[in-house]
Amino acid sequence: MPVSGLRLQSRASQNIAWLSKGEKGEKTAMSDWNHQVIEAFRTHGGKVGGFYEGAPLLLLTTTGRRSGKPCTTPLGYQAEGTRLIVIAANN
Repeated sequence: MPVSGLRLQSRASQNIAWLSKGEKGEKTAMSDWNHQVIEAFRTHGGKVGGFYEGAPLLLLTTTGRRSGKPCTTPLGYQAEGTRLIVIAANN
Protein backbone atom coordinates (compact mmCIF):
# COMPACT_ATOMS: atom_id res chain seq x y z
CA MET A 1 0.00 0.00 0.00
CA PRO A 2 1.61 3.33 -1.02
CA VAL A 3 2.15 5.92 1.66
CA SER A 4 1.55 9.42 0.31
CA GLY A 5 4.02 11.04 2.73
CA LEU A 6 6.82 8.87 1.34
CA ARG A 7 6.28 10.17 -2.18
CA LEU A 8 6.19 13.76 -0.95
CA GLN A 9 9.47 13.40 0.95
CA SER A 10 11.11 11.69 -2.00
CA ARG A 11 10.11 14.54 -4.33
CA ALA A 12 11.34 17.09 -1.80
CA SER A 13 14.66 15.27 -1.45
CA GLN A 14 15.16 15.22 -5.21
CA ASN A 15 14.31 18.90 -5.58
CA ILE A 16 16.57 20.19 -2.82
CA ALA A 17 19.30 17.57 -2.37
CA TRP A 18 21.78 19.73 -4.26
CA LEU A 19 21.35 22.50 -1.69
CA SER A 20 22.93 20.50 1.12
CA LYS A 21 26.37 20.05 -0.45
CA GLY A 22 28.66 22.14 1.76
CA GLU A 23 31.85 21.76 3.74
CA LYS A 24 31.49 20.41 7.27
CA GLY A 25 30.07 23.13 9.48
CA GLU A 26 29.39 25.46 6.54
CA LYS A 27 25.99 27.13 6.44
CA THR A 28 24.20 26.02 3.29
CA ALA A 29 21.05 26.94 1.42
CA MET A 30 19.58 23.72 2.85
CA SER A 31 20.15 24.88 6.43
CA ASP A 32 18.61 28.27 5.57
CA TRP A 33 15.60 26.49 4.06
CA ASN A 34 15.23 24.20 7.11
CA HIS A 35 15.45 27.24 9.40
CA GLN A 36 12.57 28.90 7.53
CA VAL A 37 10.43 25.75 7.76
CA ILE A 38 11.20 25.39 11.49
CA GLU A 39 10.33 29.02 12.21
CA ALA A 40 7.06 28.78 10.25
CA PHE A 41 6.19 25.51 12.05
CA ARG A 42 6.74 27.07 15.48
CA THR A 43 5.07 30.40 14.63
CA HIS A 44 1.92 28.86 13.13
CA GLY A 45 1.32 26.00 15.56
CA GLY A 46 2.67 23.21 13.40
CA LYS A 47 1.32 24.47 10.07
CA VAL A 48 3.58 25.49 7.20
CA GLY A 49 2.94 26.78 3.71
CA GLY A 50 4.85 26.43 0.48
CA PHE A 51 6.17 23.06 -0.58
CA TYR A 52 5.00 21.25 2.60
CA GLU A 53 1.58 22.90 2.90
CA GLY A 54 -0.90 20.35 4.21
CA ALA A 55 1.77 17.67 4.71
CA PRO A 56 2.20 16.13 8.17
CA LEU A 57 5.48 17.43 9.63
CA LEU A 58 7.30 17.06 12.92
CA LEU A 59 10.42 18.69 14.29
CA LEU A 60 13.04 16.17 15.41
CA THR A 61 15.71 17.55 17.76
CA THR A 62 18.82 15.45 18.32
CA THR A 63 22.04 16.16 20.20
CA GLY A 64 25.37 16.04 18.38
CA ARG A 65 27.53 13.15 19.57
CA ARG A 66 30.75 15.18 19.58
CA SER A 67 29.53 18.77 19.80
CA GLY A 68 26.72 18.21 22.27
CA LYS A 69 24.75 20.86 20.37
CA PRO A 70 21.05 20.40 19.61
CA CYS A 71 20.10 20.09 15.96
CA THR A 72 16.46 20.41 14.84
CA THR A 73 15.29 19.03 11.51
CA PRO A 74 11.81 19.14 9.96
CA LEU A 75 10.68 15.68 8.85
CA GLY A 76 7.62 14.27 7.17
CA TYR A 77 5.70 11.44 8.76
CA GLN A 78 2.79 9.13 8.11
CA ALA A 79 0.44 7.96 10.88
CA GLU A 80 -0.32 4.24 10.97
CA GLY A 81 -2.69 3.49 13.81
CA THR A 82 -0.99 4.71 16.97
CA ARG A 83 2.46 4.72 15.36
CA LEU A 84 4.25 7.38 13.35
CA ILE A 85 6.40 6.39 10.37
CA VAL A 86 9.12 9.07 10.18
CA ILE A 87 10.52 9.81 6.74
CA ALA A 88 14.14 10.90 6.41
CA ALA A 89 17.06 10.69 4.01
CA ASN A 90 20.79 11.19 4.27
CA ASN A 91 22.02 12.25 0.84
